[in-house]
Amino acid sequence: MPEQPGGAVADDEVIAANPKFIVVAWAGVAHPTLGRVARRPGWDQVSAVREACVVAVDEIWLNAPGPNLARGARLLAAVIHPEVFTTDGE
Repeated sequence: MPEQPGGAVADDEVIAANPKFIVVAWAGVAHPTLGRVARRPGWDQVSAVREACVVAVDEIWLNAPGPNLARGARLLAAVIHPEVFTTDGE
């Protein structure tokens, strides 16, 4: 994964890392198309794609300073541990 903030991650790096979860948060896109993630070449090998653990989070909850970051943290926790959190991360 990138060592520099804002660095790009190459497809082969994601495939090699084989994440269990992928969180999509594109700036300026409130509802990204998750199918675009699954259609990337080779990503059908990634556990998160195979197990349907690719989710979208509105980037405002991850990129805006202040109380939004706390909500973003709860949303991420709900993605990773849905058995503990409700749908809205509360």
